[in-house]
Amino acid sequence: MIGQRIKSGENFRAAIDSLRTYALALLVSRPVLRAARGVQRVEIAGGDLKRLRALRGERLVLTPNHPTNTDPALMFELSRRAQMPFHYLCCREAFDHWNGLWGAMIQRIGAYSVVRGTADRASFAYTREVLARPGAKLVLFPEGEVYSQNDSLLPFQTGAIQLALWGRDAARKNEPGAQVSLLPCALRYRFLRDVKPVLHQKLARLEDHLEMPPGPPDLYVRMRSVAIRIFENVEREYDLHPAPGDALTARLETAKEAALARAAHFFGINKPPRGTLPERMRALLHEVEEAMHELEQEPSQHAERTRLAWRDLQRLANWLAIYDGYAGQSPTQEHIAEVIYRLEVEEFGQATYAGIRIASVRIGKPIPLPETVARRDLPALTLQLEQAVAALLRRPV
Repeated sequence: MIGQRIKSGENFRAAIDSLRTYALALLVSRPVLRAARGVQRVEIAGGDLKRLRALRGERLVLTPNHPTNTDPALMFELSRRAQMPFHYLCCREAFDHWNGLWGAMIQRIGAYSVVRGTADRASFAYTREVLARPGAKLVLFPEGEVYSQNDSLLPFQTGAIQLALWGRDAARKNEPGAQVSLLPCALRYRFLRDVKPVLHQKLARLEDHLEMPPGPPDLYVRMRSVAIRIFENVEREYDLHPAPGDALTARLETAKEAALARAAHFFGINKPPRGTLPERMRALLHEVEEAMHELEQEPSQHAERTRLAWRDLQRLANWLAIYDGYAGQSPTQEHIAEVIYRLEVEEFGQATYAGIRIASVRIGKPIPLPETVARRDLPALTLQLEQAVAALLRRPV
């Protein structure tokens, strides 16, 4: 069974059984990956696939990193090759894309919704039900955000561990001794061929837009000069005045906090939520997205301020994981392309991939949940999971 409808709140979207839609998705997933996402092929090591197939009867929470919006399609490809259906925990707003048609489709291949940054009781209850089923496979992204970087991670959220524990408790009501394990997964992308000429073209377009002279032939130096010009414009917009000699990474963090603070101000919140920067952003972004949905047709001043708040939060999401030196430490064309992608989003509101890519999916060893887990144990378990995914990312292709 791929999923079932359950009674839920109006905002919750459950997975729906549809063998016809699921079979169609299996047929078209690879052509869609190539045509819509520029992924020529997906590489999965035979040993990794064998490991997953050996776990067919086990309850698993698969925990990949989340560098791009293409990642769920890669996990669906993993499901196809392993010949076992997965469930997918998906942000609620995705179900409204294409006037709801996208949501209706992904519900029928195993996706169900969660409202990020909130205690989504309907989603949590559904997760318990899913993981209580023998052999359940649930995909969730512990970072909670797309972060546009191949080789680094945002801090994992403890919610992945908590959901797995709740699922185990539900399973043990009918099956004493039932276990749920965490399965680390790593997703990486690389270009099929040299895309440096395309990257130079993208930088030339940005330079023209910014009224800058053409940059030097060194791709990294050219990219960094464009990035600094854009960032200086952002600092002026937020009325930030760094002291001479201030490190760029510290300035970036100050600008991120300024974006969050201004979004909260536009939305009428004097004190932004507590927590890490990603946690505070998610909590506020949820409130703003909900308000925008309600105010979609309202031309009022409040609606306009809400849209301005949303713009600041989108900017913050685009730059959330970036720091000075990410591309400089290893100036591969993939790393430079990731930064240029962010620059295009900042200046033009959208971006395109620089060329055809190859994706790889790596599977680690399952991590069984300890028998006794207190709340204070969650951070350590979350860090163990994060480190396991990071180790897979470092594994040679």
